[in-house]
Amino acid sequence: MSKMKNNKVLKDFDYYLDIKGTAIDGNYAGTFSSALYTELKGWVGLSVLSLAIAGIMALFIAFLRVPFAQNFLDFDTQAIFEKGLITHVTFAFVIWYFGIHGALTVLVSGNKNPSKKNNSFLGFIALFFAYLSIPMLLIPGLINLGLPSPNNYVPILIHPVFIMGLASLTVALAMIIFRLLINVSFDKKSESVKFGIASAGLIFFIALSCLGISWLKMDPDLNSLERAEQAFWGMGHVLQFANTLLMFVSIHLLTRMNLGVTPLTDKGFKLISCLMIAGASIGPMIYFSFASNSSDQLNAFTSLYWYVMPLPIGVFFFYFIFLLVKRAISFRYQTPEIIGLWITMILFSLGGIIGFLGGYSDTRTPAHYHAMLVAVTLVFMCLNFGLFFPILNSKIPRASLRLSTY
Repeated sequence: MSKMKNNKVLKDFDYYLDIKGTAIDGNYAGTFSSALYTELKGWVGLSVLSLAIAGIMALFIAFLRVPFAQNFLDFDTQAIFEKGLITHVTFAFVIWYFGIHGALTVLVSGNKNPSKKNNSFLGFIALFFAYLSIPMLLIPGLINLGLPSPNNYVPILIHPVFIMGLASLTVALAMIIFRLLINVSFDKKSESVKFGIASAGLIFFIALSCLGISWLKMDPDLNSLERAEQAFWGMGHVLQFANTLLMFVSIHLLTRMNLGVTPLTDKGFKLISCLMIAGASIGPMIYFSFASNSSDQLNAFTSLYWYVMPLPIGVFFFYFIFLLVKRAISFRYQTPEIIGLWITMILFSLGGIIGFLGGYSDTRTPAHYHAMLVAVTLVFMCLNFGLFFPILNSKIPRASLRLSTY
């Protein structure tokens, strides 16, 4: 395709080209004040740092499983392994996902009207708490503190320092989400991506309400491990609605930048976002519908994945797959982000199928978790390389490949 035709596509779909020739979504390229630019850099940096630490922790705990390693290591390798594994998961998914959620929230918190200003002080306080959480979540596992509690979705070390680290990270993200929700409440014509990210933020607060209700209704006779599992069970399930919606947002952005079209129209995408909010809103009601810590209550949260989440996911992925097939050409001419979306679609679909066929005590369960989580992670990685890094003027290898040749 000729350069002239490429330029026409970029013009028609309101793209923005930075000095490296990278396509950046035109809705947000020119909306950053210096303060928001610093905030975005901070949250993107947090997400990248979390993955780096998670990788180092994975190598560390793998080394602890080397035969005879315990013979020349002067500490309890089994205890450190268990705590290190929880630390690895915390950085690989909890902080990583929160970091991307924070970066997306900052991305749509700007505006093109210079007379309107954001609360930059609130944003910097949020960044302080976010980075403060890093040592508090890392150190306990390395020096063998706390009791490992491998809860579903949010595994923790039961120790005050680790708990304070989670609280610090949660408060940080809640602060900027609250700022965005205030912003959106005065914006009657929110663009679809902004609406989707604000919706994910609302689901985040619904998940926090599940944590609070669970704690208030908890049986005081439960031991610490049972209390931790009970506290995070409902919150973890609801939080996946937010993570899934953020994946939708990322796909929406990446297809808009690289293909010039999106799987759904703006109205369709907003409807999907509302369906995700509605599904997540069932979570708090479950606590008042079933006895605390009962099997019925636990199964009710699982049923959200069986009977509620498949509809918005099915609709979005139907149109997403249709778009990819419609625009299918040789991989040689596709941008790295679109290739990543192909892989994401395959992984997420396989993970969903395995989840419906999975058992409770075999390898299908971890296969389901890893396929779904890695699919979301891959989308977020594509978002970093395709959007965040170019906006932050980071060096992108072979940037010319990121211009769509459609």
